Amino acid sequence: MTMLENNRKPEINKMINEILPDNRPITGFQVVEDLIKCPKDYQPISRTHDSDSDADLWRASSGLFGRNAQSRRYLCITKNNNADYVVDKIGIIGEKDSLPDGFTQLTKTEDSKQKAWRKKQLCYRLVKFENAKEVLTDVILCSRSKRPPDGFTLAGEINGVLVCYKSRDQQMKADLQLKSPPLPPRTHHYLNLSNNNEQEPVSPTSDNQLLKPKRPAPIPPKPAARTPSYHPGTTYTLSTYTSLDGVPFRLSNRIKDSPYNQSLPTFKEFKLTSEYDYNFTLEKQIVNV
Repeated sequence: MTMLENNRKPEINKMINEILPDNRPITGFQVVEDLIKCPKDYQPISRTHDSDSDADLWRASSGLFGRNAQSRRYLCITKNNNADYVVDKIGIIGEKDSLPDGFTQLTKTEDSKQKAWRKKQLCYRLVKFENAKEVLTDVILCSRSKRPPDGFTLAGEINGVLVCYKSRDQQMKADLQLKSPPLPPRTHHYLNLSNNNEQEPVSPTSDNQLLKPKRPAPIPPKPAARTPSYHPGTTYTLSTYTSLDGVPFRLSNRIKDSPYNQSLPTFKEFKLTSEYDYNFTLEKQIVNV
């Protein structure tokens, strides 16, 4: 990989993340002082969304030398697919404010066990996945914007940095993930279309056997005889027929009157979108290698 490609990799990754959103629910938060010490299965938020600047949430100055390089705080998120609990609420409270009921607070950095926050503090609530009505799917930090981007909600502000989150209705998605009604017995899937008085459907000997008519195709009609006139430079071809010529195609009355014909489920667009939602996790892992 060339130097130019290395320099553009963060920009490319950001563009891909915007095109291929990860809608899995967030299952936990951590705070670290050193980015390279981010816990396993966690992803640090190292850059701000609006200005692509350092996403440090400590932002403490150190006299004439500016910001203290040793005092930094980076928020990390995880989307562990095996977790039983997911995050459904997030908020920012003051240092002396009481913690809301059911919420969890990060008090120390995971890597250095230092105080996590200075004035404002981040708290969040965990609920059982099956009981969640709403889940958080993304968190971003904005250092210049005064309002959250489209699709995001403002959780609060920490040392001049806006903490914004995106959520989705988990209960609606769970309701849409309904199983299709059970299929009728296999014997009703394959019908004997032979022209006789049999009333019972007949199953093929193999699941891969195709349904075929049992009667031979009728003889195709003969073309009307005519004597072509000869014109110089004109080419004539013989009429050709396929094996399906003359075979009438219609729905058997036994299928048309079957009660199973009226029980086919109707799939609406929003249900198909929900059931076949794809989060592009594999593609993101390949790009980030």
